[in-house]
Amino acid sequence: MSERRLAPDSRVSANGALFISVVCGLALAAGLLQVQLQAQEPAEQDAEAALSEEEMDVARQLITSDAGPACAVCHQLAAAEATGTLGPSLDQLKPDAQTVRAALLEGPGVMPEYGDKLTMEQMELISAYVAAVAGGGQP
Repeated sequence: MSERRLAPDSRVSANGALFISVVCGLALAAGLLQVQLQAQEPAEQDAEAALSEEEMDVARQLITSDAGPACAVCHQLAAAEATGTLGPSLDQLKPDAQTVRAALLEGPGVMPEYGDKLTMEQMELISAYVAAVAGGGQP
């Protein structure tokens, strides 16, 4: 009986196959994570667009006059008839609710912080409203 021996290169090939399997597994996991994250984004957008007409009215009122200072003094937002020119146009930026909320809480640049001027509920309404309507989006 002849004994069959594997060539030295076979061991490298087996290690190479294991390496490729691990890399492919990691790539698959990363792809699944990305798909999961993308699937969550529309759900957030739907939640933003799910404001009632009364909530939309309250948010518009906050943006145009009740927030101190009113957002409309500095920002443009066509849906709220806000025509400010000191700050960036929200219609051009099209920020998501999280970005608006962070801006209200932190006051980036020269923008004032609203954490001590508005309730969390008011900031949530403004954030959801801006995210839903900025750039011509329909509420």
